[in-house]
Amino acid sequence: MSAVGVSLGSTLLFFSVFTVVSAVQINITTQSGQDVTLTCRVTNNTTAVEWSRADLGPKNVFLYQDGRFVPNNQHPSYKNRVALRDRGMKDGDASLIVKKATTADTGTYKCRVFLRETRSWKFTIINLRVDPPVQINIKAVSGQDVTLPCRVTNNITAVEWSRAGLGQKNVFLYQDGRFVPNNQHPSYKNRVALRDRGMKGGDASLIVKKVTTADTGTYKCRVKIAETGSWKYVTINLNVSPDQMNITAESGQDVTLPCQITNKISAVVWSRADLEPKNIFLYQDGRFVPNNQHPSYKNRAALRDRGMKDGDVSLIVKKATTADSGTYKCRVKIAETHSWKNITINLRIPPDRSGPGGTGSIGVIVGLIVAGVAVAAGLSFCRKQKPQSQNSFQPPDDQD
Repeated sequence: MSAVGVSLGSTLLFFSVFTVVSAVQINITTQSGQDVTLTCRVTNNTTAVEWSRADLGPKNVFLYQDGRFVPNNQHPSYKNRVALRDRGMKDGDASLIVKKATTADTGTYKCRVFLRETRSWKFTIINLRVDPPVQINIKAVSGQDVTLPCRVTNNITAVEWSRAGLGQKNVFLYQDGRFVPNNQHPSYKNRVALRDRGMKGGDASLIVKKVTTADTGTYKCRVKIAETGSWKYVTINLNVSPDQMNITAESGQDVTLPCQITNKISAVVWSRADLEPKNIFLYQDGRFVPNNQHPSYKNRAALRDRGMKDGDVSLIVKKATTADSGTYKCRVKIAETHSWKNITINLRIPPDRSGPGGTGSIGVIVGLIVAGVAVAAGLSFCRKQKPQSQNSFQPPDDQD
């Protein structure tokens, strides 16, 4: 039996007098739920490899020797979750794939490779950090173009966008330098595209054109990293509301007209159909522009957040009246694309039922009517009584 044929610990002791130790340190960060590749490569022929983690005690993560996987001493948390990227360890590749990593997999890993030619061991140390899964929530209005953000810092060889509920069909697949339409769900045909086809700077964001409420759902962006061959995931919850919102408010209240997008904004204009060409509110070049504002909204309209944080360009109309009822449009200019997004809001403000024309005034009017009727009735009675009095009073007959 060869020295390598015995247990790995015995092998290490047997060859300890000949060992030349060389160590490499690598830092890897990934996200929970991804398959991650722990890289370990040598240029020599490899006869054995052991993967271990500092805090697992005598248990190993993975052991391969004598041409086979040895499961006897493997830590149970890695059972059926780890495998060599290349079982034949071609070109000295002893990299390990950890499937569906979780935050519990965070730690310092050691790859120990026995080299046949030099009868020595080479060490690679990997510090793995597994972050909680990334989830992004996006709200949009029907009819808008929506960008689903997905970005990594590495070079990308493939990207797949999918959505829960579509079965085996995908939303978008890009690999080998081209779009692959074979398995795309028909509802996304000619409606989706990468924001940057070259994926410059690791940008794999997807543009979905003219979204509808049917596009609401949970999307997943899976990006294959060129350097490691591993995948990175980003999850996005998209909620698409109807293209028109109906709001009813009471007279005298401050009313908020909601308008929010996910992109960087360069300008926003609020208008009302029956007031054009005058606007209600215009914000551009970092400031409010009052020149063409309709006088009825002067000092009464303002952004809810002047900094437009998180794309919030909602408008507050102070002390709204029935005259403010109408169809409003929020038009937002997107900095990245110089395109415009529109949101329409129908605002209805009923008359103030406690003010003029309301229940209070109706009571007064009814009271006045009743009083008027009473007075009229009294006058009519008096007029009728007066003639009767004259007829009944007869002067005395002349007496002889």
